[in-house]
Amino acid sequence: LIRKRLGKEDTQLQNLLSQTDLLIQNAGSRVSDLVWSLKPKRETIDSLFSRIQKNYGEMLQEKEIRFIIEIDERYEKQILTSIQKQNIYLIFKEALNNILKYAQATEIRMGFQKSKKKLILFISDDGIGFDLDNAHNKGHGLSNMKNRAIEIGANFNIESKKGKGTICTLKLSANKKA
Repeated sequence: LIRKRLGKEDTQLQNLLSQTDLLIQNAGSRVSDLVWSLKPKRETIDSLFSRIQKNYGEMLQEKEIRFIIEIDERYEKQILTSIQKQNIYLIFKEALNNILKYAQATEIRMGFQKSKKKLILFISDDGIGFDLDNAHNKGHGLSNMKNRAIEIGANFNIESKKGKGTICTLKLSANKKA
């Protein structure tokens, strides 16, 4: 309705309207994510990764970043508790946001595998990497990721080298399959 009244001549207001529309869509998506992550419902790993793919896939495609999900199909129905689901989702969301902001990556790999009684989840990029010592002093993202891992009894590790990219690994006890 507003677009029709503006007409095509006022491109500055049309652009502002487009930006406002995008902000509203993003806010709706974030509220939906929050509700989903807080819902006390158990999820499988494949449904968690599908959610991440749904939320980030289009944005990564627009930025021409390849997004590869590596799933060991024997364990894709691995059940996560609601607390695990919420914390893993938020850890991976933080990692993806950091990659988008800083890494200058062209490829992101996300996946999981099972080793004995441990579930190993990872996210890696081929970006510029960073100095871990300096990164701990610049914000709360990395410490929040570690604290979320501790909350679910997981080991969290980050490896990064300048010019070689970064990998975040999360190891936690495996639960039952769905």
